[in-house]
Amino acid sequence: MDAKVKPKIAWSQFRRRFTPGFEAILQEGVTAGWYDTTRPLDALVFRWLFIPWLQVEINAYVLRVNNTRKRADHNKVLPHGPPNDIFNSPDRYGCLDFKVKVQPEAFQYVREKFAPSSDPVFELVPPIFAQYAGEAYMQIGKPALNSANIWHVYREVNLLRLPTLMVIAATQIRSRLAPTPY
Repeated sequence: MDAKVKPKIAWSQFRRRFTPGFEAILQEGVTAGWYDTTRPLDALVFRWLFIPWLQVEINAYVLRVNNTRKRADHNKVLPHGPPNDIFNSPDRYGCLDFKVKVQPEAFQYVREKFAPSSDPVFELVPPIFAQYAGEAYMQIGKPALNSANIWHVYREVNLLRLPTLMVIAATQIRSRLAPTPY
């Protein structure tokens, strides 16, 4: 039996259940002309807003799937129950625990050594842009993002608030760099 069957099934279900709705949401902005990949500001605001929002939605999907009991299959010899329960308490389901226990400190050490959070690869956008986007987001009241308002928030930040903040910042920088009269 192919060792990748379960992950392939999980990925297939994710693609069938989760992805279509989110693809439709993303396509809405492209179709309406709100998002254009050739405009750098659009791409930066998109990354700054949509990637964290999608990650929260994906995490919620995974949590829901892993905490939901699967439909009973009497032909199956594996344990029946929510995957997280089976993982955390295999003895309750008549299973042996073959997990290799690793101390959390070991994971922390490896993360810090090989993937420090300060590494630029983890930046969705340049830090200065993140600062301005954060200010624009605060100006509109930091609304909780959801599928109903994500494009509205994107347009508010991208079209109304961010350009103004960036012009103000550029003016301030220019005034600091301007030569002083003798």
